[in-house]
Amino acid sequence: MDAKKAVRTAIEEEKLDYTYITNGLFYPIIFQPMAGFDLQNHKVIIPGTGNEKVNFTHVPDLGKFVAEILLDPTTVNQSIYVKSDSTTYNEAVKVFEEVSGKKFEVQYATLEELKKNYEVDVGGAKFFDLIKITSLTTDGNSFESNRNYDVKTTTLRDYAKIIFNK
Repeated sequence: MDAKKAVRTAIEEEKLDYTYITNGLFYPIIFQPMAGFDLQNHKVIIPGTGNEKVNFTHVPDLGKFVAEILLDPTTVNQSIYVKSDSTTYNEAVKVFEEVSGKKFEVQYATLEELKKNYEVDVGGAKFFDLIKITSLTTDGNSFESNRNYDVKTTTLRDYAKIIFNK
């Protein structure tokens, strides 16, 4: 986060126009086996208690949001927050179970376990551990969208239907 802050400070010190866009976790990045979500085999490892609120974004939705933001002159020198859906990991598993028709095997990883795994890079999943740690330790994934754009977003249920071919 320090690098991100340094870049933002440099942009603002140079008096450049900017628009910062913050989005939720990308569905296809977080919901994959390397991240602990083996949806095809109905096994998940949920970070934290699973009750923490998390925002998700479908990549095509982000493209639609960016197009809207670029056309909106009120976004200059602003931070914009966009997402496709918000839920908890426990609720996400319920959606996956409903859409797939299969019961999922669920395990939980505490913040301490995630941090330990991150330090030793268990299974080459350091990037995914960092994403999960960040989702538990910052409010960057529990924000509310601060603009109302006319974008039909892909809900978690919609994404589950794509994944499970339903």
